[in-house]
Amino acid sequence: MGRAVTPLVVLLVAGLACPLAGAQPAGSGNQGTPSLSLAGQRYWLRWARAGQHEFTPAGQEDLRRWSEMVTLWRYPGITAEEQLAAHANHVLAAYRQAGARILRTASLPRKAGQPAEHLIVARFQRPGFSEFAATRLLLHQGQGVGLIYGRRFYGPQAAAQLGAWVPRQAAAMEAALLQADGPALLQAAAP
Repeated sequence: MGRAVTPLVVLLVAGLACPLAGAQPAGSGNQGTPSLSLAGQRYWLRWARAGQHEFTPAGQEDLRRWSEMVTLWRYPGITAEEQLAAHANHVLAAYRQAGARILRTASLPRKAGQPAEHLIVARFQRPGFSEFAATRLLLHQGQGVGLIYGRRFYGPQAAAQLGAWVPRQAAAMEAALLQADGPALLQAAAP
């Protein structure tokens, strides 16, 4: 049985063919539960397994019906910029194969002391929901990392709601993801 709580985009980024069934939420937003902030919103760790960490805001504890999610992925097999670029191309191809509408891609050049990064922004339409995803791929301490922001709408008006949301909010969330301190966010998902 598939695990419906994981964003479609996360499954594609991870390269997973089978969902992670039977996992339990890691926290409910209580004191002591790991959390992170993105664009002024606090997200609480709800579930973690095998390098994947899913965070949602307060009031979105039910991972079967989240509206906003930040997912952090660790890719221990990706240790060099060339591997990261190849993974970004693989993710882009997987998004396209899944029928995503690619809104934007960018490869951010290497800066002094900072390896190149990659960004993929897409929207997905599925029966019952529409999803926006901004995916940032980077290297941190010699290991590949994915930072993914997802926004989901449900029901018969989901496509129209997402269509209205994207021009108003997508650029701001993309910018927040790019400006986020990746290492600080990763502290929330420390092993």
